[in-house]
Amino acid sequence: MCTVRMKIRLLFAALFVLNKCTETAAQATETTTDDSWLDFTIYPPEPEEWEKICNGNETSPACKGICRLPVNPGPCRAFIHLWYFNGTSCVRFVYGGCLGNANNFENLSDCTRICGKAT
Repeated sequence: MCTVRMKIRLLFAALFVLNKCTETAAQATETTTDDSWLDFTIYPPEPEEWEKICNGNETSPACKGICRLPVNPGPCRAFIHLWYFNGTSCVRFVYGGCLGNANNFENLSDCTRICGKAT
């Protein structure tokens, strides 16, 4: 599930990208009563989510599979700096704010911790 921080970031990114909303972002968040449309997993996950994905083992095949995915900024137009593993090291890239894949991390330390020793 998305954290509140992720939902807010996604909402603001959607409002910015779509630019079809006549109300301010503050008004939109105040008037929204049903956010079930946001109940899906977006990446990068929070650190505690990595525990679930990797079963508490950062060297598990689940984690290493994530590290082998190609960089994918997604089709949206937000401008979010994230990190991905390119097979050798962690590299910064610009994430569009939607879709993409699991090979993206909020910071260098998470990328290195999860993928730094991938083969």
